[in-house]
Amino acid sequence: MEKNKVSFRQSMETADAVKMLQDLVNSVKAGKIVVEQGDAFVSMDPAEKVDVEIEAKQKKGKGELSIELSWRDARPAEEEASLKISATEPETPEATATEGSEGAKSAAR
Repeated sequence: MEKNKVSFRQSMETADAVKMLQDLVNSVKAGKIVVEQGDAFVSMDPAEKVDVEIEAKQKKGKGELSIELSWRDARPAEEEASLKISATEPETPEATATEGSEGAKSAAR
């Protein structure tokens, strides 16, 4: 998978920061987040379940709030292995080929 990255840091009016956060919330609700900066962009499809990390700090007249959302892409259903439990071992292709050869040898005798 190709790695894309957009990094942004800027001082702005609180109202502009609120607008940016509202755009982020709307994008998450829509199920598609596209972050653009110049010609670079990152397009993401958040999963149904996301990990959320929030960290708040305040000291010496400075406050900082970090919010991180992360998720893993869901694997398509065809890639998921099904689970079967039984008391019988499955036949392997080699065993089937060997049994077929021995059966043909026995029939030829």
